Amino acid sequence: MLALRERLQAEQITLVSYACSPHHLNSPLFPFISQLEREARFAPEDAAQTRLKRLELLLGENGEGLSSDAIQLVADLLGIPTERPSTQPEMSPQQRKALLFRTFLARLDRLAARGPVLMVLEDAHWLDPTSRELFDQIVDRLQDLPVLVVATFRPELPPPWIGFPHVTLLMLNRLPQAQVVALVDRITEGKALPAEVLDQILARTEGVPLFTEELTKAVLEAGILRYTGARYVLAGAFPSLAIPATLHDSLMARLDRLAPVKEVAQIGACIGREFDHELLAAVVSMPGGELAAALDRLVAAELVFRRGLAPAATYVFKHALVRDAAYESLLKRRRQELHARIATSIEALFPQLVEAQPELVARHFGEAGLAEKAIPYWLRAGRLAAARSANMEAIAHLRSGLECAQALPPGASRSRFELALQLGLGGPLIATKGFASREAEAAFQRAQELSRELQSEADLSAALKGLGHVYHVRANLREVTSLVEETEALAKRSGDPVRQAEADHLVGVLSFHLGQFRFSRDRFERSAQAGEYRGRYYSEVYGIDMSVFCRAYMSHCDWHLGYPVRSLGIAEKGLAVAREISHPFSIALALNYLAMLYQFRQEPDAALKAAAESRDICTEYRFDYYGAWASLVRAWAIAESGRLEEGLADFDAGLEDFRRTSAGLRIPHHLGLLAALHRKAGNAMAGLRVIDEAVAIADASLESWCAVELHRERGELLLLAAGEEAENQADAEFQAASEIAAVQGARLPELRASVARARLQAARGMRREARDALVPIYSWFSEGLETRDLVEARKLLADL
Repeated sequence: MLALRERLQAEQITLVSYACSPHHLNSPLFPFISQLEREARFAPEDAAQTRLKRLELLLGENGEGLSSDAIQLVADLLGIPTERPSTQPEMSPQQRKALLFRTFLARLDRLAARGPVLMVLEDAHWLDPTSRELFDQIVDRLQDLPVLVVATFRPELPPPWIGFPHVTLLMLNRLPQAQVVALVDRITEGKALPAEVLDQILARTEGVPLFTEELTKAVLEAGILRYTGARYVLAGAFPSLAIPATLHDSLMARLDRLAPVKEVAQIGACIGREFDHELLAAVVSMPGGELAAALDRLVAAELVFRRGLAPAATYVFKHALVRDAAYESLLKRRRQELHARIATSIEALFPQLVEAQPELVARHFGEAGLAEKAIPYWLRAGRLAAARSANMEAIAHLRSGLECAQALPPGASRSRFELALQLGLGGPLIATKGFASREAEAAFQRAQELSRELQSEADLSAALKGLGHVYHVRANLREVTSLVEETEALAKRSGDPVRQAEADHLVGVLSFHLGQFRFSRDRFERSAQAGEYRGRYYSEVYGIDMSVFCRAYMSHCDWHLGYPVRSLGIAEKGLAVAREISHPFSIALALNYLAMLYQFRQEPDAALKAAAESRDICTEYRFDYYGAWASLVRAWAIAESGRLEEGLADFDAGLEDFRRTSAGLRIPHHLGLLAALHRKAGNAMAGLRVIDEAVAIADASLESWCAVELHRERGELLLLAAGEEAENQADAEFQAASEIAAVQGARLPELRASVARARLQAARGMRREARDALVPIYSWFSEGLETRDLVEARKLLADL
């Protein structure tokens, strides 16, 4: 690597290298943090301000063009304290992640502006999910930059980025024999080995470069050869067991021959594939001079590589298998002792590292068998990752904490730990698995049991709200109803405005789907006002900005209540708030509700635009539930835009995807739309089958908010069959729709049902009755007179 750096420097090519590690699979942005630390060359004695200044120089030209928030976010990742004022507390997790990504991408742009850049990514199969997301953006950006990325990864990882035209996949196979001989020759510095020894190396290594290199070095160090001045010869009879049979045996043989420094390698292996001199010195029981000499021998043997100068040096094992061999040579009890010593050393000497990467301390305490000490750090790590929108990493950390909790004896202490971990899991699981997921239900269900056991009302309130939303999206409205009363009582008893706001939100959600639009809107408005009174209103239970959520539902309430202009304004305001805080989950939600509102308004072009944007976001961030929902709106819009056959096919596929998320909510609505598309295709029987299914599901689940439209659509389908009986049945459906709408106060659905019935009455010669019934409902409206529903009603009245 040193020779490569010197050659690149001579060619004025900047080298940026990233190394991944299995010990940091769930440490967000670990390769980028590690690379910055190496390049900054922080010394242990450096003050925080010195470190901060070096960081600013690395991130940009003297920090120019960087906001204080960007610098502080990166400083937080590196555990560097700052005293700058920041707006970070007001930033959403996704805003922080987006700003970090922009900062790293801007740094790449600046490096590329100075000249060519070679970026090396080692062991990409160990990339943490957030780093993978950032590398996705980097690879996309390479098309416009003088940057070459070389990434290595194991075959078990599906080849990344091969969809890009500027990405080439190269399969690295075993070396042919001639290249193995050349590699051996390089290691022996051109000094020939005895033929029988070379044959053994060729036979056992089978063209694997690392095995070839390590086995050759093991043979040279074994004492079975003697150098004559021209070549190596056997020092005696060739022992049959002189050459190790496997790579692991070869590595162990080399470590054993370095007996005086083997312990240093073992302790380094306990720390990880990469370890700092300062931490190693705190753990190793030997004088500084002896430690330095031991490390020199490991470097000379090329078992580890050194970066920087002690005490600011960092050491990296040559290969993960070298680290594994050193680690596995320890007895279990000794490993646990070392992990405990490493964890306590980090706690005592590296508080900044504890703040930035609590999962490191958690891992060492966990490996030491000290579960009670590990769990709080796993919880901190999970919450920190969730705050950075690193949901996959958050789930992994919290589940590691749950595994540790199982090692504790039953009791209040274990229950408190598990309760905090289960509640922490809720938001990340909802974001990644969906609101109706079995995983989210299990987490909230267990949290409910534990909070009752511990008599913790605050935690019980959070668990009930989480469960309420799971059951709500599954359309299990009876179960939600049973939770609402207790949730409201807990919130009232607490006196906490935010808990009351979340309880109001849950009541509003339930009442909307029960068709209680006015009551629902009042609760959402109260929820939004209470939440905004306390500043930004972000729910850890739902993982969404709740002011966005409230506005989304209020817009749908207003449309049903007969205010199409006001409803659109509220929906657009909610989307604006979501965009302002740059929170993808909230943006996807706001876009979906806006797209559905356009669906209500029968505006397919606008619905298609909003649904397409939402679907792109959901695909990128793996929001399966909202992605399937957006696909359904998109399919409807395609069908309504004149591509009926394509839209129907897409709708069927979208419905399957939607059901796969375990969601049941809005299924009757979606089926009603599908029935209408069948009607437009002239397939009345298919439409009636679908509408009957929709009504049956709605009756079973109590989801009556779309009942007016289902009855109206059934009436429209019945009219496709000729005859007086079909007309009488259709008239009865239209009348039922109008009566339900009147009870619900659903003015726009009532107008549609009234228009449908008036047309039928006019066709049957009852023009006066049709006009007399339609005039009052039309005259009620005070806004939205140019929307499609009101234009059609006005035109029909004119015809009558």
